[in-house]
Amino acid sequence: MITDTADRITRSLICLKKGNIIGATDALLANRKNAERIRKKMRLAKSKALADNWLELQYGWKPLLNDIDGAMRSTANFLVQSDAIREVSASSKITTKGIAGVEDLLYPQLRIGYRNTTTDYVTRMGLRFRIDDHLKSYLAQTGFTNPLNLGWELIPFSFVVDWFLPIGPYLSCLNSWDGLTFVDGYRTDLVHEFVFVEINVREWPTPDAGEFWNKYGIWTRETIKMDRVKLTSLPSKRFPSLKNPFSTTHALNALALMTTTFAEMQKEIPGYAFNFR
Repeated sequence: MITDTADRITRSLICLKKGNIIGATDALLANRKNAERIRKKMRLAKSKALADNWLELQYGWKPLLNDIDGAMRSTANFLVQSDAIREVSASSKITTKGIAGVEDLLYPQLRIGYRNTTTDYVTRMGLRFRIDDHLKSYLAQTGFTNPLNLGWELIPFSFVVDWFLPIGPYLSCLNSWDGLTFVDGYRTDLVHEFVFVEINVREWPTPDAGEFWNKYGIWTRETIKMDRVKLTSLPSKRFPSLKNPFSTTHALNALALMTTTFAEMQKEIPGYAFNFR
């Protein structure tokens, strides 16, 4: 990947030196194979090049730069080998919303209002720990003690499965506590519920009455519940559960995967044609 990017920059600079702006753009857009397809105006050439670049950014450059940053920080901590107590904290929040109708007590089939409920679930955890085995902790942080995660990442399209069921992040955390000694910690669970009810009903005093009563009212309730407990050990890992896979990044990644996959099918299957817009 690094060699290919350096080659693109070199070819683009050569084109710029010759005053070929379009060639310089195409050189940055695609590698040598895709650039040849673009020059021949083959179907899906530029679309596939853009898709390849997007996937390279998401699953190539970003992980690489994060790994370099993490490796440098882990190496610095390993060289210092401080026995000082370290502290870390994290929080997570989930919000649920629901709307339900309010029926008349005498006429259940008649809806006279609605109930709007918003609930926030917040969990915050804090830990204090000490590095007991610096070498073991360093190897765990750099991934040398977790072959399961490496094997999962080598499976084709395993990252797509992680969109629905985050097995990869779960496997990467199996060795997180290697070399660490627990000191103390806490967990705080907060539930904040807000209920809003609005009633708007029209009634007639008698069936033949020429006038009616318009009754309107609102009712609110706010409930806050907080539990705080002291941790006695490092948190245990839980097997991941299904999650909502829809997000802007996942949608763009899926489009890029479709483009590259169909482009390869068009190249390999004789007579295959696919127009992707």
